Amino acid sequence: MDNTKIIDISIVIPVYNTETWLRQCIDSVLNQEYKVTQIILIDDGSTDSSGVICDEYAQNYERIETYHIANSGAGAARNMGIRLAKAEWVAFVDSDDYLDEKYTNCMFEAIDNTADIVLFNGKVLCDEAICDREHIRNPYIRCNEIKVFENGNLFFDTCIRAGIYTATVCTAVYKRTLVQRFIFPEGVIFEDEYYAFVLMLNAGKVKCIPESLYCRRFRVNSVMTTRYELKRIHDWNCVYEQIMRYIEANKEKLNLLRESIYQYLFRNCSIVMHYLDDAIANGVYVPIDTKDRIKMTIRDGLRCMLDYKDDDNGNSFEQNILFCRIVTRFESLLKTNISLDEWEQIKSQLNNQYRRILVELDLKNPDKIYAIYGVGKHTEGLISMYRSVVGNIKSRILYCVTKPQEGEKYEGNAVFAVSNLPRTLDGVIISSFEHRLEMRKQIADLGLPFLIIDFYENCNQDMFSWYVN
Repeated sequence: MDNTKIIDISIVIPVYNTETWLRQCIDSVLNQEYKVTQIILIDDGSTDSSGVICDEYAQNYERIETYHIANSGAGAARNMGIRLAKAEWVAFVDSDDYLDEKYTNCMFEAIDNTADIVLFNGKVLCDEAICDREHIRNPYIRCNEIKVFENGNLFFDTCIRAGIYTATVCTAVYKRTLVQRFIFPEGVIFEDEYYAFVLMLNAGKVKCIPESLYCRRFRVNSVMTTRYELKRIHDWNCVYEQIMRYIEANKEKLNLLRESIYQYLFRNCSIVMHYLDDAIANGVYVPIDTKDRIKMTIRDGLRCMLDYKDDDNGNSFEQNILFCRIVTRFESLLKTNISLDEWEQIKSQLNNQYRRILVELDLKNPDKIYAIYGVGKHTEGLISMYRSVVGNIKSRILYCVTKPQEGEKYEGNAVFAVSNLPRTLDGVIISSFEHRLEMRKQIADLGLPFLIIDFYENCNQDMFSWYVN
């Protein structure tokens, strides 16, 4: 009698030039206590021995199927795997990663036939040479207890608001009827970003369990660690374009997710900008047509964000600051092939974010006297932004620091020691973000009677220095 325990899952594994890790990956699936129904190996035109290894496993194990295709990328390989899947549930594993030995045991306990998705946590493994890199982290922890969400929209919203959203398809199992409704973008990397997003927004019940069942490998020169390669920049931009098209086509459906969609758009727009900036800073040649397409995407992304921006119902002041920051960075890249009329429309709406707080300073009142504590980038940014957004300063402005150098001046004016400020001031404006607390304390210790204006009291973001960077 065959006592083999079977769990009804088809596992799709795209394979491309991973001969070093492929056996560990496949063995991690085979060595589970509960045997999965089907293992689909898609050899995506490997030029090393990966294809031979896939054939070897297919010959020795009945549940393994191997298919060889011309190199088309992981998206095309996964789409083929989805079409071939027979089980009720489908899972995805990358061929340089592997599954924890408890994977199918936990899935047997967790799978809920009333759910569309069962998610779990993952853990990161990294080569010693890159483990200390700033961008290598573990983003695959989303649950510390079993949680059930009524639908994927609610899960997406919860993760975005908590800052734990990760677009990966490998840390979940999915109903086959759900994954077969959509296709991965083909011919690009970052195909997960679009597919995971669309799957989640169309899913019914989602179950999340706290076990870490997927082992994700970060290695030198992989897709995940090559930061400045031109294809990486181009492909993220392409995927972001698809995400925006989906959002724009489903505005009515996504209206209840305004804040989380706004944050998600901002996240992706920031990444596009960051990749382009990093590439240029590191000497990567980016063709003019690629730069122009990226700029158009960023412009469209900002306009799309404005559709979901709702200051009276969700968007925090800090989010508005971050939005203004990326707009200013984008402005520095602006070329005449982008409509200046459209850009001015965007800027006029953005200026309103800062106008409210800057107008309250009343620096247009010639009868007022203010001191600005600090003479660095924050003060330069504050003054530049005020002039740009509100207009010319008409109040008298004094500048102070803790201990000025002899004869120190700022904008042609003498710089005071904070202890020597006249007691007749209408207020002291703290411009610095990093030193604001010690500045407040110094003013308080002096027992000076005037108002302390601290923009950062309820904000944890640098508000001004970026404006002049």
